[in-house]
Amino acid sequence: MAQIRGGELVQKVLKKEGVKYIFGIPGGHIYPMMESCEENGIKFIGVRHEMTAAMMAEGWALATGDFGVCTATAGPGVTNLVTGIANADRNCSPVLCMAGKAKVIEADRNELQDFNQIDLYKSMTKHARSVQETHRIPEYVGRGIAEATTGRPGPVYMEIPRDIMEGYVNEEEVEFQKTYRLTNKPMGNP
Repeated sequence: MAQIRGGELVQKVLKKEGVKYIFGIPGGHIYPMMESCEENGIKFIGVRHEMTAAMMAEGWALATGDFGVCTATAGPGVTNLVTGIANADRNCSPVLCMAGKAKVIEADRNELQDFNQIDLYKSMTKHARSVQETHRIPEYVGRGIAEATTGRPGPVYMEIPRDIMEGYVNEEEVEFQKTYRLTNKPMGNP
């Protein structure tokens, strides 16, 4: 059976959903996701500050009518995204914010750049979750895309701990949905 890394699972879902660009700053906690961008035809656009990444993702969403994607490494990278994500929330802009996190096995042990990132984002996003199993990455990322783009559009925060993103699973055991978004707009009740 072919093995696939968690970071590549992220890229496969994003490619399937037509993502062309990811905005962010390279960092150790998100490296497994970044290294498979090019292989999947997604261009990583590096910026000098994470707030710029969030603003560019929102700009992409506003210019195209689709969702934008930004990323940041754990800790200070995540805190630097706050202004841009809060702005996307106020503007009802669909932005998928993908962030790194300390390894699951190192949680609550004062690991480098580790803190409760989920609580920081709950008040300014439609959906804030942490992926805890590698084989569930497509499910979580897909749900994030659906949340960002349906109903009242808005930003979604998704963190993936480093060991989950670096983990390998059998590709045959991973479930990919046909699409993660509504294909038809909802209709009113006659």
